[in-house]
Amino acid sequence: MKRHILNTTTALAVALMSFYSEPSYSDLFSRKQEPAPVSIELSQEQKDIYSITLPEVDGKREVDKRYVYFGSISQDQKEYSSFGSVNLDDVVTATPEYEDLVKKSLEKGTGRYWIKLAEASDKAIRAIISYGTDQGMSFIVDADYLSTFDIRQDDKPVSDLSVFDITDKVIAYMQEKGSK
Repeated sequence: MKRHILNTTTALAVALMSFYSEPSYSDLFSRKQEPAPVSIELSQEQKDIYSITLPEVDGKREVDKRYVYFGSISQDQKEYSSFGSVNLDDVVTATPEYEDLVKKSLEKGTGRYWIKLAEASDKAIRAIISYGTDQGMSFIVDADYLSTFDIRQDDKPVSDLSVFDITDKVIAYMQEKGSK
């Protein structure tokens, strides 16, 4: 919240400084100068700050790291501006390795099946990490895990969590750039 107040205060100070700045030489000869209207617009970064409270398990608020695919969530940090959620199954099934597994009709439970599935999962996780790094995100978690968070914007609960779903973006990124 301090960051939001500081940024708003800075924007107000800049707007007021431009309003009260000295007139230029050509302005001295004009009859009367009307002051320019002052408008303060928050940047997209300032508008999209979310307060996050982690789910409580056995009386403690802890991060379940099994569902954090990229970045980290701190118990101390409560505000984030850039995060997302993915459906890992959808990303895995979009990999060429998984398509190969299906195409070859490998029998579930065989060594070849598990090796191909592990390769597909590894590629999906690498794509998520690459996307998160390139986009400068704080963290990317499993979509179901994100639903356990209490997410608020301007002290109002965010009910539509689909706005944080970046599954399609990660798949498109993976198909466009590939994950080595």
